[in-house]
Amino acid sequence: TRETMATREAEQRLQQAKTVKYQAEQQAQSYRNDKLTTAKADAESFVKRLAQYRTAQATNPAALAAIWWDEMGRTLLSLRGRGRLDVLDAYIGKDGLDITQFLPPKKP
Repeated sequence: TRETMATREAEQRLQQAKTVKYQAEQQAQSYRNDKLTTAKADAESFVKRLAQYRTAQATNPAALAAIWWDEMGRTLLSLRGRGRLDVLDAYIGKDGLDITQFLPPKKP
C-alpha cells in the first residue's frame, strides 16, 4: 500500500513539475515574442525617421536642429508631466534668479 501511495505521489509531483515547466516555457516564449516585436517596431521606426532626416537635410540644412528641438519639446513635456520641471518665474527677483530658494522635493 505504501509503495503504491509513494508511486502515485511521485507521479503527481512529476506531473506538477511538468506543468510548471510548461508554464515557464510559455511565459518565456511570450516575453521573447513581445520583446522581438517591440525591437522590430523600434528598428523600423528608426529607419523611417533616418530616411525622413536624409530627405529633409537635402532641402533644409537646419533639419537636424528641427529634429533636436522636437525631441527636446517631448522631453520637457514628459518631465513637466511627471512633476520634474517647473516654471522659474516665481524665483526671479530684482537681482535675477535666486537659486537659494530651491528646496529638494518632498518625498511622499
